[in-house]
Amino acid sequence: MMKVNVIPKAVKNFNDRQLLKLVESIYSAKIIADAVDDSQENERQNMCEFMYDFMLNSYGLKGLAESAVHGVFKRIKQLMITKAIDKHHRLRLFQRFCNYDPLRGYMEAELYLYLKTLAKAESKLGVLLPAADAEDGTNFLNCAQLEFLLEEPSFVAQFRGNKDIASGFLQQVAEEHGTLEKASNEVQKITKLKEIMRLDFDVLMEMIIEINPHKEVIRRQSKAKVAPKVIPLTKEEAVELENLFIAGDANQDGVLTLNEFREIVSSADASVSETNALRMFRETVTLMPDGGDSISPTAFAIVAHAHGLKAPAAVVFGLLKKTWLQIQDDVNEEKMREKHKKKEAEEMRASLREMFKEKNDVSRAVQTFRSFVLKFCGSPDHDHDQAEINVLEPPLVEQQEDQELPPLEEPLNQEEEAG
Repeated sequence: MMKVNVIPKAVKNFNDRQLLKLVESIYSAKIIADAVDDSQENERQNMCEFMYDFMLNSYGLKGLAESAVHGVFKRIKQLMITKAIDKHHRLRLFQRFCNYDPLRGYMEAELYLYLKTLAKAESKLGVLLPAADAEDGTNFLNCAQLEFLLEEPSFVAQFRGNKDIASGFLQQVAEEHGTLEKASNEVQKITKLKEIMRLDFDVLMEMIIEINPHKEVIRRQSKAKVAPKVIPLTKEEAVELENLFIAGDANQDGVLTLNEFREIVSSADASVSETNALRMFRETVTLMPDGGDSISPTAFAIVAHAHGLKAPAAVVFGLLKKTWLQIQDDVNEEKMREKHKKKEAEEMRASLREMFKEKNDVSRAVQTFRSFVLKFCGSPDHDHDQAEINVLEPPLVEQQEDQELPPLEEPLNQEEEAG
């Protein structure tokens, strides 16, 4: 699982309805991501790791993403303390898929069963009732269409492959837990019924999972790819990839949004998918120990190399020229009032134009660009001396094979003290 290095000072607050909607969005995105991973024979992400990536994709910056991640678990813990979690079946299942329940956790097979069944229910109009029909965001199944779930192999597998037993169980649950409700206008258009028997999807799935917890292993038939052995990063490769990162950092503060990070990655390899770029972004920001949003060139080089990225001089020059044009509007003429400063800026510009033309000495071009940005761009209140222009690398966090989210009792106590 993921480990958030530093508890955010500000933790995003979610009310119950917002959290339910968020979980619904996470499930929908996870269904799509799993389908992509299965088609490419990649290992699926566990729920905590996927949620971290989901937040990074949603908020773009590490600090905002981690604030939201902690906010989710903060609200879940509050519901656990007050026992209100027992009334929120969807949140209770989500909590267990994240292994955040100290008494009960679900395995990947059970998450896979849940998502495959949800995807099946969503695939046919009238099986899963519109979410807007439930004020609290609950997913309801149309009891008249429950037999459609039997077409999902992983669902029937939970009953040892026996469709008759599965069908009988569905009928029993519908009789015991189904409720007859007046159909909304939207549901009436779909079902042509004024009243409808409906069943909470999460109540059904919790009961099915508990039939045979941890025993019915549901796996893909295809074999997962064996991760290629990563060749050690040479000094030359490190410099090339660090140059690529610096060339794409417009204001040279190391703070990149996910979109800016993707642009740097795609400049080296346009075939990198959005999903893989997102994972690279997560791997890079989690190498940084300070809990902020900055990324060091060294951290980027380590992750980029592990994913097979190359950064020859032509690629770096291409990105650098693009970023150079981008920062022209940020040039602060106030910083060039003094004659020697103006002369220095013009010499840097001329030097860069010459290097762009000749495409030689890429490292000098990158460092000249960096110096120009720090000296002559941005607010005049933030002048940088030569010491600040040097690339200072904060130490990296050691990578662990089994990184985990903070345990149940740890995150909230620290968050509450901070807040």
